[in-house]
Amino acid sequence: MKLSLLIRVKNKKRIKNRNNKQKNFYSGKKRRHTLNSQLVVDKKTKQVIYTACTNGKRHDFRLIKKSGTKIHPTSARDY
Repeated sequence: MKLSLLIRVKNKKRIKNRNNKQKNFYSGKKRRHTLNSQLVVDKKTKQVIYTACTNGKRHDFRLIKKSGTKIHPTSARDY
């Protein structure tokens, strides 16, 4: 079965400042405390296949690498 997937990294959702461990959630790029989330969705059926979430300090590409999602170079241009 061939799936047509869309990988979307919803970038930097703002969260309330946490007093403890706030360094982990601080995004220097956005200068606020954030969360990153990743969705893998089937384009045809619009079904969510996989989700991942991490603190805002982690880079988007690092989130994709850690999730183990394989991206084909030519299909990455489509979305």
